[in-house]
Amino acid sequence: MKKLAYIAGVLFILISIFAQMTSLIDDRYTIGSIWFIGVFAGFLGLIGASKVGENYEKAKAILLFSVIFGFIGIGFYAIIPALLILYVLFQIRPKDR
Repeated sequence: MKKLAYIAGVLFILISIFAQMTSLIDDRYTIGSIWFIGVFAGFLGLIGASKVGENYEKAKAILLFSVIFGFIGIGFYAIIPALLILYVLFQIRPKDR
């Protein structure tokens, strides 16, 4: 499960940067630098993935915030990494290492 969460976190970062660089996301009509929230979601995903073996409740909370921030930042471009993280959320157990 850790590897899957790491992959999802990296995908959040890469998709956010790609969407900004190819003008799929435009900052003129939003809050400004909204794509950076997608990158932040990726970093949260990576942090949550590292916490899966240590404290599963904290890992679940961080991964859930990662999904929420991902949708705020990059919208429907976050579908694949969000689904991967949601799968991890429903599969991790207290003794999962």
